[in-house]
Amino acid sequence: MKRKLRLGDNYALCKHTRTPNTIRYLSLLAVLTTMCLYAVKQVSAQVAEPAATAVADIEPLQIGDTLPDILWNLPLQVANDPNDERKSINLREFKGKFIILDFWATWCTVCHERFPKLDSLSHQFENLQVMLLNDRPSTRDSLENVRKFIGKWAAKFGEPFPMLSAIDTGTFAGFFRHVYLPHYVWIDEMGIVRAITSSKYVNADNIEGMLSDQLFELPYKDDNKRINGIN
Repeated sequence: MKRKLRLGDNYALCKHTRTPNTIRYLSLLAVLTTMCLYAVKQVSAQVAEPAATAVADIEPLQIGDTLPDILWNLPLQVANDPNDERKSINLREFKGKFIILDFWATWCTVCHERFPKLDSLSHQFENLQVMLLNDRPSTRDSLENVRKFIGKWAAKFGEPFPMLSAIDTGTFAGFFRHVYLPHYVWIDEMGIVRAITSSKYVNADNIEGMLSDQLFELPYKDDNKRINGIN
């Protein structure tokens, strides 16, 4: 006598029986998922890591704000100083100069590509000080890792790494919030934040504009808009 299956029984059998096509589909789905996760990781390689919780309550500085004393006096670990062997430095040593802070990371290839240009600009303008800042020492860019990168860079190009590079524990990142690297902060000789830009605007004409103060104004690098797909 043939057994008749009810609809519920048939559903149960179908639910727990996986055909070869189903197995192949699930395997392909797993491979595609892995590839997508890897791709996302690669795309985000130029994204700065989140600031430490300890500095999350800092009120970020805006265009036109004056640097507070804490930033002028904050000791920064020196990863590389082409002039001498200083172990630490602070911005006060450059007070009275025009300063460009370049937030970068050892894993940011776009940052590395800009170094020769920045070095050339720093020699072109005597009253300009460019300082490279690594602001994530607790994660990938420890002092040791940054110095290793600088050593490899010098070996690759056959000459010493040309610019001053320092490490901050996150205080500067708290005052100048950013997501994407490189990130440039322009400060005039009075200590006033004049611009916050991407690498596109760091050129001789714009630096000349800041030095001469001829209606100096540059597009603001707003990482929040970029995150939301606006910019």
